[in-house]
Amino acid sequence: MRFCSLFLCSVFVLPAFADQPDLKSPSQTSEDNTKRSSNKHVFFDGKTFNGWTTEKGEPVNPGWTIENGVIYRKSRAGHIISAREYGDFELSFEWKLAKGGNSGIKYKLIDYGGWFLGCEYQLIDDAEWGFGSHSKGSTGSIYQLYAPNKQKKLMPIGQYNKSRIVVRGNIIEHWLNGKKIVEADTSSKEWRKRIAMSKFSDKPGFGLNHAGRIMITDHRHPVWLRNIRMVELSPSTLPKPKPNRIERQKNNQSNKSAVPAAIDPPKSPSIPANPRLRLVPLKEINTAGTNENDPWISPDGTKLFFARYGRRKKGSDSKPPGIYVAARKSPQSEFTGEKLLLDGVRRHPTVSPDGLHITFLMRAVDVKEERLWIASRTSTDQPFGAPHRIAVLEEEWPTKSFKFPSFSPDGNQMLFTLGQAKKVFALVFKNKAKPLEGSTIEPIPALEQKADGQNYPWPFFISDGLLMLCCHETPGTGNGRLMLWRRESLSEPFRQGVYLSIPKHGYLYGRSPRYCEATKELFFYGTESLSDGRSFGKEATDLFVLKGFDPSKVVFGSN
Repeated sequence: MRFCSLFLCSVFVLPAFADQPDLKSPSQTSEDNTKRSSNKHVFFDGKTFNGWTTEKGEPVNPGWTIENGVIYRKSRAGHIISAREYGDFELSFEWKLAKGGNSGIKYKLIDYGGWFLGCEYQLIDDAEWGFGSHSKGSTGSIYQLYAPNKQKKLMPIGQYNKSRIVVRGNIIEHWLNGKKIVEADTSSKEWRKRIAMSKFSDKPGFGLNHAGRIMITDHRHPVWLRNIRMVELSPSTLPKPKPNRIERQKNNQSNKSAVPAAIDPPKSPSIPANPRLRLVPLKEINTAGTNENDPWISPDGTKLFFARYGRRKKGSDSKPPGIYVAARKSPQSEFTGEKLLLDGVRRHPTVSPDGLHITFLMRAVDVKEERLWIASRTSTDQPFGAPHRIAVLEEEWPTKSFKFPSFSPDGNQMLFTLGQAKKVFALVFKNKAKPLEGSTIEPIPALEQKADGQNYPWPFFISDGLLMLCCHETPGTGNGRLMLWRRESLSEPFRQGVYLSIPKHGYLYGRSPRYCEATKELFFYGTESLSDGRSFGKEATDLFVLKGFDPSKVVFGSN
């Protein structure tokens, strides 16, 4: 321990720990038997959970035990947190996992309405969970934010590792078996960028608090911890970190330009009348008693991909669920030759412009959330291969729900959202022939800050990315109106939006808007009546197309 140059406020020690009976460890050294400080406060006394509670402030569940001085999570018990907060500190501990184990030490905790979140020193069986040894989800990482460097060396599963967490001012360090494997500066632009790309993007002040409680997590797996030593460092003389972007916008009420304003009903149709403008159902595709959803049109307008979710009524002449494709010779002809591409319930399909890759949402057996899957083929006359989950997304958000994927018109990226479209991200492809090799994730400045509590799912960029189609849904209503947004440059959020409304009809109630620039057609799905806001959850849905739609002619000044 290198404390000679530091002024120490106090030292709180957990006495020496013996190993668990089932996993033997070497005998402990005299250094492990350091005497506890005479300070009145003790971080952990090695015998009881005094000073520790559940997240609700209740006594620690019996699923957590102390056996021979070792903290052992033996059964489901929930997270435990320290009763007091810590500012600048150095926390050292030894730990081990069973095969397939998962746990972690969280610090700088903030109470987000009864949900405690903070930076986490990840403890996980990298191999069994499929994480790369140097990914943002692997052992030693600042979970989802910073991956460990090449200095990382782990002991085999079942043997103890030695770890340290050092927090000094804005600087965070993670150490493993004597090597510093992570360093981060919470006041840096890099920190803010990584927060924006993580699941913590909507958590104001995450990691910026000077003091916070400490948590040992329960992720449904056994974990053993011993030789825990807390050293509180002197108060940092470094300046406090500047408020992050979310805090600045919250404190500056006059800065309203970045927050989409409530959209009032238009005084006139946002889509002017023209002789070629026609709203028609795709009767050749729609089948009674089934849900036809999520249309996707090829760039030349000749192929239509869509999802079908199965029977609505017993005995109906409906078709099996899956992803289908139909073709036509021209925009004036009907789609024919319907063919099933992938069977089963696969939601929100999107196809790359070259037709070689298809992504969709599907539930996985190992997690509750829907995951994003991809299937590929070498030519359009071949069947798609077996689908697999997208590894780069699994590493970034292993427990997050993905929704509303859409390929960009140039095929260079795929947009998607986390949860109910609170923020738009892009998976940027480095190689379109093999789109997932070397891919990176970037946040997209599209409707980032929505203070109105509404959802804006199904984002779809038109041509140069300055226009975006989406759906506006009020949570709990089950319906939604189609919208068009615009911005002045690719570096700023979309700030001006309008509901799509046509003469003699009114608003277009629907979902999953997809535009074909070559044929001037807007495809989407909705209920039988597109103008009464009928709930999508109670009525079967069909595919529709608005022919003669030109987004450049939409009137934004009608609100």
